[in-house]
Amino acid sequence: VPLGESIKGLEAVAPETWFELASLSKTLASAMACEYFRAKDISLETSVNWLVPELLPDGAVTLEQLMNHTALNMHYVRGFPAGQPLPKAGELIQGRHGYEKVALTGRAGEKFSYSGGGFLALEHLLETLVETPIQELLAAYLEELGLKETGFDAQGAQTAHGYLDSGQDVPGRRPTS
Repeated sequence: VPLGESIKGLEAVAPETWFELASLSKTLASAMACEYFRAKDISLETSVNWLVPELLPDGAVTLEQLMNHTALNMHYVRGFPAGQPLPKAGELIQGRHGYEKVALTGRAGEKFSYSGGGFLALEHLLETLVETPIQELLAAYLEELGLKETGFDAQGAQTAHGYLDSGQDVPGRRPTS
């Protein structure tokens, strides 16, 4: 049974084809973060500012609120073209690389508002606490789960191309807006 096309009109999806995880990455990030904080006996009610004071200087946000979309702005986290190095999350939350600065959306914990910014802040927080790039942290976690064909680095892998609603190929094969 055909699985579709990884390159429209040119290449079929194969068992080894890699796909972007998109928002599923937030589920994996939350699971990994919860495991890390549990192992360190850090409550999800802990203030982010208590752990990394310079992360969000404009207000108190808990670890839970980073993950449950009730504290920070930036609905959508844009991608970067394949084959280019990914900027550090700390640079993105500060408003670099064409991103808006991550900030509170109101009183933390009161209202759901889908927030990719919370996950950029979570990534930066974990990298700061563990002093390890998120790619390495996630690779170790995914290995523990037996997900060896999942991760940030698709170098050399057959990757499915993304397509805009217009049918045009996504520049760089990853969403960028």
